[in-house]
Amino acid sequence: MKEKPDLENQNKNNNEENIEGGAMELTRREVLSIGAGAAALTAMPSYGLADGVNDPPLFEAHEPTSWEGIEPTEDHLKVGFLVKVEKLLVPELPIPDPVEILKRDTGLIISKRFHRFWLFKDGKLLDKGVVGTARYDKGYDTPEGVFEIYRKEGEDYSSREFPSYDPNVPNMAFATFFNKRGIAFHSSLNFREFALGNNPEDKTLYLKLDNSHGCVNATKGAAELANTTLTFGDRVAVLP
Repeated sequence: MKEKPDLENQNKNNNEENIEGGAMELTRREVLSIGAGAAALTAMPSYGLADGVNDPPLFEAHEPTSWEGIEPTEDHLKVGFLVKVEKLLVPELPIPDPVEILKRDTGLIISKRFHRFWLFKDGKLLDKGVVGTARYDKGYDTPEGVFEIYRKEGEDYSSREFPSYDPNVPNMAFATFFNKRGIAFHSSLNFREFALGNNPEDKTLYLKLDNSHGCVNATKGAAELANTTLTFGDRVAVLP
Protein backbone atom coordinates (compact mmCIF):
# COMPACT_ATOMS: atom_id res chain seq x y z
CA MET A 1 0.00 0.00 0.00
CA LYS A 2 1.39 3.35 -1.01
CA GLU A 3 2.24 5.61 1.90
CA LYS A 4 0.21 8.79 2.12
CA PRO A 5 2.24 11.98 1.58
CA ASP A 6 2.84 14.13 4.63
CA LEU A 7 0.89 17.13 3.34
CA GLU A 8 1.13 19.08 6.59
CA ASN A 9 4.93 19.04 6.60
CA GLN A 10 5.04 19.53 2.83
CA ASN A 11 2.90 22.67 3.06
CA LYS A 12 4.94 23.89 6.03
CA ASN A 13 8.19 23.44 4.08
CA ASN A 14 6.74 25.17 1.02
CA ASN A 15 5.60 28.11 3.13
CA GLU A 16 8.99 28.41 4.81
CA GLU A 17 10.73 28.35 1.41
CA ASN A 18 8.45 31.10 0.09
CA ILE A 19 9.26 33.51 2.90
CA GLU A 20 12.88 32.54 3.51
CA GLY A 21 15.22 35.46 3.01
CA GLY A 22 12.34 37.94 3.06
CA ALA A 23 10.79 36.79 -0.23
CA MET A 24 7.43 38.47 -0.73
CA GLU A 25 5.62 36.14 -3.08
CA LEU A 26 2.59 35.18 -1.02
CA THR A 27 -0.93 36.31 -1.82
CA ARG A 28 -3.06 37.70 0.97
CA ARG A 29 -5.00 34.42 1.15
CA GLU A 30 -1.74 32.43 1.48
CA VAL A 31 -0.35 34.75 4.14
CA LEU A 32 -3.52 34.65 6.19
CA SER A 33 -3.77 30.87 5.91
CA ILE A 34 -0.33 30.54 7.49
CA GLY A 35 -1.64 32.18 10.66
CA ALA A 36 -1.23 29.11 12.84
CA GLY A 37 2.30 28.27 11.63
CA ALA A 38 4.85 29.44 14.18
CA ALA A 39 7.76 29.42 11.74
CA ALA A 40 5.83 31.53 9.25
CA LEU A 41 4.67 33.98 11.88
CA THR A 42 8.15 34.57 13.23
CA ALA A 43 9.47 35.09 9.71
CA MET A 44 6.81 37.65 8.81
CA PRO A 45 7.14 41.34 9.74
CA SER A 46 5.01 42.28 12.74
CA TYR A 47 2.37 43.93 10.57
CA GLY A 48 2.17 41.08 8.04
CA LEU A 49 2.56 40.67 4.31
CA ALA A 50 0.15 40.38 1.43
CA ASP A 51 0.81 40.55 -2.27
CA GLY A 52 4.37 41.62 -1.52
CA VAL A 53 3.33 44.53 0.69
CA ASN A 54 4.42 45.32 4.22
CA ASP A 55 2.39 48.31 5.37
CA PRO A 56 3.30 49.43 8.89
CA PRO A 57 1.24 52.20 10.50
CA LEU A 58 2.14 55.86 10.40
CA PHE A 59 2.29 55.67 14.18
CA GLU A 60 0.83 53.63 17.02
CA ALA A 61 -2.69 54.11 18.34
CA HIS A 62 -3.68 53.82 21.99
CA GLU A 63 -6.98 53.87 23.83
CA PRO A 64 -7.82 57.31 25.28
CA THR A 65 -7.12 57.83 28.96
CA SER A 66 -10.86 58.44 29.50
CA TRP A 67 -11.41 54.70 28.96
CA GLU A 68 -9.19 53.67 31.85
CA GLY A 69 -10.91 51.18 34.13
CA ILE A 70 -13.58 50.25 31.56
CA GLU A 71 -13.63 46.61 30.51
CA PRO A 72 -15.53 44.76 27.77
CA THR A 73 -18.46 42.55 28.72
CA GLU A 74 -18.55 38.80 28.15
CA ASP A 75 -20.46 39.39 24.91
CA HIS A 76 -17.34 40.96 23.42
CA LEU A 77 -15.49 37.67 23.91
CA LYS A 78 -17.90 35.46 21.94
CA VAL A 79 -15.70 35.17 18.87
CA GLY A 80 -17.38 33.35 15.98
CA PHE A 81 -20.85 33.52 17.55
CA LEU A 82 -23.88 35.59 16.60
CA VAL A 83 -24.28 38.36 19.18
CA LYS A 84 -27.04 40.95 19.40
CA VAL A 85 -25.62 44.26 18.21
CA GLU A 86 -27.33 46.11 21.05
CA LYS A 87 -25.35 44.03 23.57
CA LEU A 88 -22.09 45.13 21.94
CA LEU A 89 -22.99 48.76 22.70
CA VAL A 90 -22.32 47.99 26.36
CA PRO A 91 -20.37 49.38 28.16
CA GLU A 92 -20.90 52.99 27.21
CA LEU A 93 -17.63 54.64 26.20
CA PRO A 94 -16.59 58.29 26.21
CA ILE A 95 -16.25 59.55 22.64
CA PRO A 96 -12.56 59.56 21.67
CA ASP A 97 -10.90 62.80 20.56
CA PRO A 98 -9.91 62.49 16.88
CA VAL A 99 -7.09 64.99 17.24
CA GLU A 100 -5.63 63.00 20.13
CA ILE A 101 -5.86 59.67 18.27
CA LEU A 102 -5.53 60.62 14.58
CA LYS A 103 -3.62 63.92 14.94
CA ARG A 104 -6.38 65.29 12.67
CA ASP A 105 -10.05 66.23 13.10
CA THR A 106 -11.34 64.05 10.24
CA GLY A 107 -11.14 60.28 10.07
CA LEU A 108 -12.26 56.96 11.48
CA ILE A 109 -11.44 55.44 14.87
CA ILE A 110 -11.98 51.71 15.47
CA SER A 111 -11.75 49.80 18.74
CA LYS A 112 -11.09 46.07 18.39
CA ARG A 113 -11.53 45.38 22.09
CA PHE A 114 -14.93 47.10 22.36
CA HIS A 115 -16.12 46.42 18.77
CA ARG A 116 -16.93 50.09 18.12
CA PHE A 117 -16.22 52.79 15.56
CA TRP A 118 -16.50 56.58 15.43
CA LEU A 119 -16.55 58.63 12.21
CA PHE A 120 -15.47 62.27 12.38
CA LYS A 121 -15.58 65.13 9.88
CA ASP A 122 -14.01 68.49 10.80
CA GLY A 123 -14.13 67.56 14.46
CA LYS A 124 -17.82 66.62 14.43
CA LEU A 125 -19.02 63.11 15.19
CA LEU A 126 -21.00 61.92 12.17
CA ASP A 127 -21.58 58.29 13.08
CA LYS A 128 -20.77 55.63 15.64
CA GLY A 129 -21.68 52.00 16.09
CA VAL A 130 -20.60 48.38 16.18
CA VAL A 131 -17.96 46.60 14.09
CA GLY A 132 -16.31 43.20 13.86
CA THR A 133 -12.66 42.52 13.11
CA ALA A 134 -10.44 39.53 12.32
CA ARG A 135 -10.99 35.95 13.49
CA TYR A 136 -7.89 35.99 15.67
CA ASP A 137 -8.54 32.53 17.10
CA LYS A 138 -7.93 31.17 13.58
CA GLY A 139 -4.73 33.13 13.02
CA TYR A 140 -6.17 36.16 11.21
CA ASP A 141 -5.26 39.72 12.15
CA THR A 142 -6.55 43.27 11.88
CA PRO A 143 -3.43 45.45 12.06
CA GLU A 144 -3.35 48.12 14.75
CA GLY A 145 -2.13 51.69 14.41
CA VAL A 146 -2.93 54.77 12.35
CA PHE A 147 -3.11 54.39 8.56
CA GLU A 148 -4.14 56.49 5.55
CA ILE A 149 -6.93 55.71 3.10
CA TYR A 150 -5.57 54.88 -0.35
CA ARG A 151 -8.46 53.23 -2.21
CA LYS A 152 -12.26 53.17 -2.22
CA GLU A 153 -14.81 50.91 -3.89
CA GLY A 154 -18.55 51.22 -4.43
CA GLU A 155 -21.78 49.42 -3.66
CA ASP A 156 -21.19 46.46 -5.99
CA TYR A 157 -17.70 45.53 -4.83
CA SER A 158 -16.93 41.96 -3.71
CA SER A 159 -13.73 40.24 -2.65
CA ARG A 160 -12.08 38.10 -5.33
CA GLU A 161 -10.05 36.14 -2.81
CA PHE A 162 -12.89 35.47 -0.39
CA PRO A 163 -16.07 35.16 -2.49
CA SER A 164 -19.48 35.98 -1.03
CA TYR A 165 -21.54 33.02 0.17
CA ASP A 166 -24.44 34.74 -1.62
CA PRO A 167 -23.34 35.52 -5.21
CA ASN A 168 -26.21 38.01 -5.53
CA VAL A 169 -25.02 40.15 -2.61
CA PRO A 170 -21.61 41.92 -2.66
CA ASN A 171 -19.59 41.02 0.43
CA MET A 172 -17.39 44.16 0.53
CA ALA A 173 -19.76 46.95 -0.48
CA PHE A 174 -18.44 50.49 0.09
CA ALA A 175 -14.95 49.22 0.94
CA THR A 176 -12.59 51.92 2.21
CA PHE A 177 -9.05 50.53 2.13
CA PHE A 178 -6.53 51.81 4.66
CA ASN A 179 -3.83 49.12 4.80
CA LYS A 180 -2.15 47.75 1.68
CA ARG A 181 -2.45 44.19 2.91
CA GLY A 182 -5.95 44.63 1.50
CA ILE A 183 -7.54 45.67 4.80
CA ALA A 184 -10.70 47.77 4.51
CA PHE A 185 -13.68 49.11 6.44
CA HIS A 186 -16.66 47.71 4.54
CA SER A 187 -20.23 46.47 4.62
CA SER A 188 -20.36 42.85 5.75
CA LEU A 189 -22.73 39.92 5.53
CA ASN A 190 -21.60 39.02 9.06
CA PHE A 191 -24.32 41.48 10.13
CA ARG A 192 -27.64 39.62 9.91
CA GLU A 193 -31.24 40.39 10.81
CA PHE A 194 -33.58 37.80 12.30
CA ALA A 195 -37.29 37.94 13.08
CA LEU A 196 -37.49 36.22 16.45
CA GLY A 197 -41.14 36.87 17.32
CA ASN A 198 -44.48 36.44 15.59
CA ASN A 199 -44.06 39.65 13.58
CA PRO A 200 -41.78 39.01 10.57
CA GLU A 201 -41.21 42.77 10.28
CA ASP A 202 -39.85 42.99 13.82
CA LYS A 203 -36.22 42.06 13.23
CA THR A 204 -33.20 42.05 15.51
CA LEU A 205 -29.70 42.81 14.21
CA TYR A 206 -26.91 40.38 15.04
CA LEU A 207 -23.19 40.30 14.27
CA LYS A 208 -21.15 37.15 13.78
CA LEU A 209 -18.37 38.42 15.96
CA ASP A 210 -14.80 38.86 14.71
CA ASN A 211 -15.33 36.66 11.68
CA SER A 212 -13.28 38.51 9.04
CA HIS A 213 -9.97 37.64 7.38
CA GLY A 214 -8.54 40.98 8.52
CA CYS A 215 -11.00 43.67 7.43
CA VAL A 216 -13.29 45.71 9.65
CA ASN A 217 -16.91 44.60 9.23
CA ALA A 218 -19.60 47.28 9.37
CA THR A 219 -23.28 47.65 8.53
CA LYS A 220 -24.06 48.84 5.02
CA GLY A 221 -25.19 52.25 6.25
CA ALA A 222 -22.05 52.81 8.31
CA ALA A 223 -19.77 51.64 5.49
CA GLU A 224 -21.49 53.86 2.93
CA LEU A 225 -21.29 56.96 5.11
CA ALA A 226 -17.60 56.43 5.84
CA ASN A 227 -16.89 55.72 2.17
CA THR A 228 -18.61 58.88 0.96
CA THR A 229 -17.33 61.12 3.79
CA LEU A 230 -13.67 60.19 3.84
CA THR A 231 -11.20 60.69 1.02
CA PHE A 232 -7.71 59.57 0.05
CA GLY A 233 -5.16 60.47 2.71
CA ASP A 234 -7.70 60.67 5.53
CA ARG A 235 -6.71 58.60 8.53
CA VAL A 236 -8.05 55.44 10.10
CA ALA A 237 -6.98 54.42 13.60
CA VAL A 238 -7.31 50.81 14.75
CA LEU A 239 -7.03 50.65 18.52
CA PRO A 240 -6.19 47.41 20.35
